[in-house]
Amino acid sequence: MMYSSLAKYYDKLGFNEFAKAFLLKALPFFKKYMQNHRVPKPYLKIIDLACGTGELCRLLNKNGFKSCGLDISRDMLIIARQKNPKLKFYNKDLRTFSLKPKFHIATCSFDSLNHIMKGDELLATFKNVYRCLYKNGLFVFDMNTITGLRNWSIQFVNSRKDYLIIRNGGYDDGNHKAYMLSLIHI
Repeated sequence: MMYSSLAKYYDKLGFNEFAKAFLLKALPFFKKYMQNHRVPKPYLKIIDLACGTGELCRLLNKNGFKSCGLDISRDMLIIARQKNPKLKFYNKDLRTFSLKPKFHIATCSFDSLNHIMKGDELLATFKNVYRCLYKNGLFVFDMNTITGLRNWSIQFVNSRKDYLIIRNGGYDDGNHKAYMLSLIHI
């Protein structure tokens, strides 16, 4: 799993900051949904798909929403459960998941849907999300486009007393894939 070795450094790398930015952008959609469907905040059920270390779940809960998370990475979910011991987390793949509970809103942030490389698997993911939502449910997500990825590159070094992390990423136009190489030294 790509995130297994990264899980314990994920928040230290600042990825948890994306959850705050995403929530700020998503809150107007949540408020409009609550108004249109007359669902009071404490009863609004939100599932965060590809939840990682559960930071968005934590922030949603802190802001009075009922939240839970779903992620394919067991290592990420270990941290999510440590951070949020009272919340429910599901270890499932977006492409194949099915859940009995229903939700008013599903979120999927930090371009997580870009990990799904095949059109039929992306369609299956959207169908799975549709099935886990109440009628008139809302799916709030972000995704990179090819144009965005062509202009994307990252060089990052994070050094602390107990670890060194070097990341390099970009877009390979020949293979039509974004890449991220990470070196972690403990």
